[in-house]
Amino acid sequence: MPQKKHRRVKGEGSIFQRADGLWVSKYKGKVLYSHNSYDASDNLQILENNAKITKLEFSPISASQIMQKFLLMKVSSLKPASRDRMESTILCQINPRIGSHDASTLTADEFFKLVLDKMRAEGLSYSSIKKAYDTFNAGMRYGFARKMIERNPLEGCDAPTQNAYHTVGDDIDNNGSLLYIPPEKLELFVAAVHARFSNGCIRLIQPPKTGPATMLGKRELRCPPKSSPL
Repeated sequence: MPQKKHRRVKGEGSIFQRADGLWVSKYKGKVLYSHNSYDASDNLQILENNAKITKLEFSPISASQIMQKFLLMKVSSLKPASRDRMESTILCQINPRIGSHDASTLTADEFFKLVLDKMRAEGLSYSSIKKAYDTFNAGMRYGFARKMIERNPLEGCDAPTQNAYHTVGDDIDNNGSLLYIPPEKLELFVAAVHARFSNGCIRLIQPPKTGPATMLGKRELRCPPKSSPL
């Protein structure tokens, strides 16, 4: 026959046995099951102890503060080139756009709209956009692991894809060489060269047919000397 333990004061929880023989320990909506009354008492104590654990309170902290701490932590482990690029990404792309935002309330949608989408609108390459995402994600993981924030705003969020974030900057390879000049951009390119250099020569070489892009053929653009150099 199901048994019921002695009545407890309201708010102290309860222990009772179900019709199927299992003992139930219940405290503030949380329930644990056991096969005997002794384990039921222990389970109730566990529930009471868990309820007494206070929730961590997080002080407001800006995204730039976390990213700065993250950068200082990474400096010693990165090669100079990698360190410089990470620092540039944080200082030039992330902090100016969302650095003042409270990291504890920042959402993935806000990060994509305020950082990645604007980088794409400015014509920055996909590699730069992906670097900004990876750097910010790593910084927020760092902040979460050290209990600066309650959650990583990019946790479970898909990284930006190249199809979605292809820009004009993607027409430049890893060595900084221009892979493709659209016809409508050529005149602007030539005008910019004339405006910048007093004299010089630019040679556009058509890559092999198996190359990643097609140039406008082999041409040489000569800039006439200017009366006063820049």
